[in-house]
Amino acid sequence: MKKAITLLLICFALNSFASTSISTPSVSGHWTLAGSPYLVYNNISVSGDSTLAIDPGVSVIFQGAYNLNVYGILYVSGAEANPIIFTVSDTTGWWDATTSMGGWHGIQFQPYGGSATDTSLLQYCTITYTKFDSADAMAVPTLTTLYIQRGLAMNNCTFTYNKSAYDYLMYVVTDSAQTLDMGHCNFNNNNFYSSMLFIDNFMGGYSHFHGNTFNNNQSGNVIISFAAANLLFEQNELYNNTSVRGTISFSSTTSSLTTKDGHAIIRNNKIYNNTNTFDAALVCFSGRIDINANLICNNQHLSGSCGYVDGGGGVNIGYNSPGPFDSTFYIVRNNVIANNYSPFHGGGINILDAQAVVANNQIVNNTSALGGGIYMYTNFPSTFKNNLFFGNVTTSDSNALNTPDISGGSTSTIEYDHNWSQHSTSFSLDLGTGFTITGDTTTNINGINPLMVSPTLTANVTESALSSNFSLQSSSPCVDAGDTTGAYVYATDYAGNTRIMGSHIDIGAFEFSPGTLHTPSAAQIQAYLALYPNPATSVINIAAPYKISEISITDMLGRNVLQQENNATQAQVNVSGLPSGVYFARINYYQALKFVKE
Repeated sequence: MKKAITLLLICFALNSFASTSISTPSVSGHWTLAGSPYLVYNNISVSGDSTLAIDPGVSVIFQGAYNLNVYGILYVSGAEANPIIFTVSDTTGWWDATTSMGGWHGIQFQPYGGSATDTSLLQYCTITYTKFDSADAMAVPTLTTLYIQRGLAMNNCTFTYNKSAYDYLMYVVTDSAQTLDMGHCNFNNNNFYSSMLFIDNFMGGYSHFHGNTFNNNQSGNVIISFAAANLLFEQNELYNNTSVRGTISFSSTTSSLTTKDGHAIIRNNKIYNNTNTFDAALVCFSGRIDINANLICNNQHLSGSCGYVDGGGGVNIGYNSPGPFDSTFYIVRNNVIANNYSPFHGGGINILDAQAVVANNQIVNNTSALGGGIYMYTNFPSTFKNNLFFGNVTTSDSNALNTPDISGGSTSTIEYDHNWSQHSTSFSLDLGTGFTITGDTTTNINGINPLMVSPTLTANVTESALSSNFSLQSSSPCVDAGDTTGAYVYATDYAGNTRIMGSHIDIGAFEFSPGTLHTPSAAQIQAYLALYPNPATSVINIAAPYKISEISITDMLGRNVLQQENNATQAQVNVSGLPSGVYFARINYYQALKFVKE
């Protein structure tokens, strides 16, 4: 009996430590937990007509600087309790950038070559210890930790301890029919010479990044770089990252080589405690970009070659494209921008040759050499409405109370009304003699204290704004003191609560309510809007509970086919010239309503 038990135990132990050697160039089929770990001894690929499926709990261990090339379908479906691991057997030399030893060469999703629907997936997997020296990247440019040249769904994946002396961690190129969806992934402790993530969908397509975390990464360029045509970046958290050119960078173009300009929505993100050498935490160069309801705090940049270009501790927006109406335009609304630092211009926001609407923001306790709150150098008109400026410091002025809210040089028209400031309007703006103030300046409020609940106490970049409460007390002079006209009002405030709970909108990012705050669901927000008739033949009518400033019509590929300005809660759009098909009416660059044109 003892011999039988011993034999069973030995068999169990052998099965527990079973492994599968992979030494063929082509792989396909089903990798199971019973065959794990899979030991890879050469470069491997999944052909265009093949599928490789990997089960939860499987470990794939590369035995050297090898890579996985995917032309067909790679279905990596781990589980929360049993993630799939991709790693290397020997990490010796991983820190040495002069040698390829110590790491493996990542996964490359090449353009899909199969005839069936591409169901490739990365889910609950960990990708670690990829490594590239300069020779690696120069020899094969597509060698990155994750190279994607197709649509792909990724969720709950972890990228940690990956390194390149030359290139990217993740490089994505999509065309007009492809979508990249990445949710709830974590990127930590990676080190890359170039951008850690570079997302390029100039040729079309759609990118959705949501619920991801980026922390403790280092980059010789920026942490995330978007050269994007259609992007939704929401509910992500970026903190404790170190880079040279900024934490997040968005760029677009009006080049004739592209079908449309860049559109991006950057909303409900937390961007904090990031340190950059030359630029702000959030950098945007061209495109139509909506920066909405983000917490941008305690970020700093340390030096730079040009204060105008490298300005902005929190946000840097610039470069108005000389293109059509659908070119460079920024909406910065409902954000808390606090305790950021720039050694040059614009502790909170730097604006360089860009047209912007800056409305309903809390711009508090930011510091820079010039323009502690906002610095602007532009010939394009801008609007500043319903903002709460408080405690911003210009280090070139020894008296913090003398710090203007907006400094710089401008030969344009500035609409400045319904803002709260420690200064009178005449002193709140210091933009030289070439600019003109419009709007009803008598609506601006100046005082000693706007009565926020518990904001940061100083403008020190090291005083954390994360645990502070910048919302309004009931007796705040900002309650019901704002105006909706031209403010690109969205249905909810920074905290997700319904906007306009009193007789008027409140100044700042928060809407005060004397009772229980109501947070509408996404379905409720969508229900506030109406589009009719649907299907439509000649016109569509749109109604909203807030002022509609602009409507853009896009087709199923995300191409902008019609644009119309508006200045009321209702709008009518003539769609008779559009071909039959399915379209989306995007209201104020944000919420979209689907309709059919017959």
